[in-house]
Amino acid sequence: MEATAYVLASISNGDQLLPSIEFLARCPDVLEWRAVEGLGNIMIRARMGSSSLPATVQSLDAISELRVMQIVESDRKNPPVASIAEAFALLEVEEEHRGEVFNAVKQLQGVLDCSRTTGEYGVIALIGDASFDGIEQFIAGTIRPLAHVQRVRHCDVINLQGF
Repeated sequence: MEATAYVLASISNGDQLLPSIEFLARCPDVLEWRAVEGLGNIMIRARMGSSSLPATVQSLDAISELRVMQIVESDRKNPPVASIAEAFALLEVEEEHRGEVFNAVKQLQGVLDCSRTTGEYGVIALIGDASFDGIEQFIAGTIRPLAHVQRVRHCDVINLQGF
């Protein structure tokens, strides 16, 4: 299995968001990307190069901060469920319990993709619902109360198709 990672990028200049996304969409190491609002501006799923991050992502001048979480294990719903609203939930989890939390989260209704990762966030889940309010309620009522979850941050996905 090839090494992949989530990379959460913050763009320093909002005018550079669309050009940065257009650039990333052409990069062979970028498997997928989503514009997000919250902790960063772009969530990227990328192949890991010989360095800790593909040079193409590092080369973007508009990026002010990168958070890299290497994917250890992943569970994607196949086929993906279509949702009106989507958000990434980034879970801070006690190191020794990341596998346990990953196994619990990936089974939850509404979780479209779940990955156990290294770095700051031990589990990253893509959540889908009919509304962003529904996603916030799901995070507060279902994910935050899970044992060993210390903190949950989330980034709403912004649909930029057609731009």
